[in-house]
Amino acid sequence: MAKVKLEFDDSTFTLFRARHTLLQSARPRYYHGRDIAKVLRKKQKGRCPLCGESFGRRPVQVDHKRTVKSFASDLSLSLDEAVRRCTARSNFRLVHAKCNQARNRRKRASQ
Repeated sequence: MAKVKLEFDDSTFTLFRARHTLLQSARPRYYHGRDIAKVLRKKQKGRCPLCGESFGRRPVQVDHKRTVKSFASDLSLSLDEAVRRCTARSNFRLVHAKCNQARNRRKRASQ
């Protein structure tokens, strides 16, 4: 795991914020020397799980099935366990960038 320099304003420092920052910095790009996007594309048979269409040449993003935010706020997990589960290959999926952005907009609107 890469070393991360953390800086926080003491007035806004919270346990959640610290965990969230650490979990965000632990995003793997490679698994066993293989690009995670290529691994996921093959595993998903070239289809976006959000819309069911083929990826084709459209831009894609690696998405967390269970969000970083949910792992950061789950204090029943140790930080090590939260990092392990958050960065597990089974927690990632490849999605169309537009599908992911639309889903995120809907989530924010419903909160």
